[in-house]
Amino acid sequence: HNPKYLRRKEQKIKNPMNNIFEVFEEFCDKQRIERLRGCIDHERALSNCQSRNNQSDDGSKNISEALSASSSPSPLCQLEMDKLWHCRALALKCGNDWISYSRCFSDKIEMNAMIENTTSNSNRSNDNQEQSINGTTVHTSDMTNNNTASCDAEQTVMKMCIAKNAAALEERLEKRKR
Repeated sequence: HNPKYLRRKEQKIKNPMNNIFEVFEEFCDKQRIERLRGCIDHERALSNCQSRNNQSDDGSKNISEALSASSSPSPLCQLEMDKLWHCRALALKCGNDWISYSRCFSDKIEMNAMIENTTSNSNRSNDNQEQSINGTTVHTSDMTNNNTASCDAEQTVMKMCIAKNAAALEERLEKRKR
């Protein structure tokens, strides 16, 4: 009964769950990488749109570069940008943040439509009227084109999640190479 032998045997007995977790984590990381590869089509579509509209590349392959970009795309390329961020969010476990951003964006579109409808209807007075947007009451007197809801906070949270999870993925991949 060699004490060295027993220590090795104890290590093997103590670590089977760690090994299972590591195998599962590696499997999940491979799936994430494949999903991120699937985002290349969205990157190309965004790049093509921006080229057609002479815009800077806000959807670069490097996530940290995209996060530092200060300008947002014109409405002409917004759909392509959203598809790219959606793809990245799902690939990197940030789906809940994408949902929050998406809901905010939908609410913004709905609010803009209500503003247009309210301002174009001259028979209605804007005073003391209320509209409901996804359960939130909005006074139409407060709605102007300059005062629409912004989704910058939700978008920033989503981008931060993507950047954090991308960095963690890169770190795990580097660790496995060693």
